[in-house]
Amino acid sequence: MQEGRFQMEPNVSHTQADRRVNDEEDVAEAERDAEHQRAISNEVKKHLTQILIEVTDQLFGECRLQVWRGGMSLGLGARQK
Repeated sequence: MQEGRFQMEPNVSHTQADRRVNDEEDVAEAERDAEHQRAISNEVKKHLTQILIEVTDQLFGECRLQVWRGGMSLGLGARQK
């Protein structure tokens, strides 16, 4: 009876070791996936920031032009000397 018992215990230990390895692999894969998602997120943020800067610069340029034109139509441009 004990011989069968000894044979079962290594199988149980082996199964636990397999689970640990699988858990470690799952954790490693999850970490790789998280790092990949962070890299993608950073790249998206970088591009969106560039777009935001370009659009903001264009809007400020248009606003400056409209203010300047408005000042010129009021005759303010000539008095700035």
